[in-house]
Amino acid sequence: MIPVILAGGKGERFWPLSRKHRPKQFLSLDGTGKSLLQATADRLIPLSNGWDGLWVVTSAMLAEGVAQQLPQMPQENILAEPEGRDTAPAVAWTAIETARRYGEDAVVGFFPADHWIGEPEVFQKTLEAAAELATNQEAIVTLGVKPSFPSTGYGYIEQGKEAGNFGG
Repeated sequence: MIPVILAGGKGERFWPLSRKHRPKQFLSLDGTGKSLLQATADRLIPLSNGWDGLWVVTSAMLAEGVAQQLPQMPQENILAEPEGRDTAPAVAWTAIETARRYGEDAVVGFFPADHWIGEPEVFQKTLEAAAELATNQEAIVTLGVKPSFPSTGYGYIEQGKEAGNFGG
């Protein structure tokens, strides 16, 4: 799997801590000293077989901050949009670029830079199963969290038929 971190943002959610040039993914919110972006990269490195397989898509305004936060990241794996256009264009551009480098059959996963994952081992197993499903059935796999309350700020995933058992 080629994991891609989505690291855009306007720095509005955690104002005044986050700002335009320092969005929440650059903040450490759990007391570890690691930013949300760094924690996301740490979770995804095992899937990517090292820094060479990990990608970040961000805005030109944030690209330098991403490089500072992730100094091991190869510069050519940081895609900087001239101007942020939200998630769909970032995903489309990254899909084109990863297909050029790895071929059209590559499995690519997109992960927001600002998520907190409480059980990284379970997350890792889930992603391995998702990659297996995507590879074996040429499928788009969407992962979600069962909601505890309705919210218009998040999308809705309608669960489809069971596709099989992957990774247990």
